[in-house]
Amino acid sequence: MASASTVRSTTSLVLTWLAPSDNGAALTAYQITLKDRSAGDAYIEDTSICNGAESSAGLPANPLLSSRTCTFTFVYLMGTRGYAVGDLVTFIIKAKNDDGWGDPSAPNTVGATIMTIPVQMGAPTEGAATSHS
Repeated sequence: MASASTVRSTTSLVLTWLAPSDNGAALTAYQITLKDRSAGDAYIEDTSICNGAESSAGLPANPLLSSRTCTFTFVYLMGTRGYAVGDLVTFIIKAKNDDGWGDPSAPNTVGATIMTIPVQMGAPTEGAATSHS
């Protein structure tokens, strides 16, 4: 499986990947793991943001099987996963079909880096140089 790609979109990072060859059996799931800087650089799966799990019986297929894209906010990446401004966000992805899980991709070595996020400005205050006219 090829490495993932990342790009910036305003205050978020958009992850995309190409579907690997299914070798004659339809793809049924993806496992998307993110390097977690707050956990000693271990790769973790956060299904609350990017869930490539198999669909349950009787339900439609997981839309991630065809869209192959997830969006992570910089606030989440910095606050929850320990990234800092300028860090490259890395992912490893693997795919599953009826025959089982394939080999994982290599971590992406290029892509979007974390940008500074403006914080909410404080209320203005009147100073010595303030005039009322």
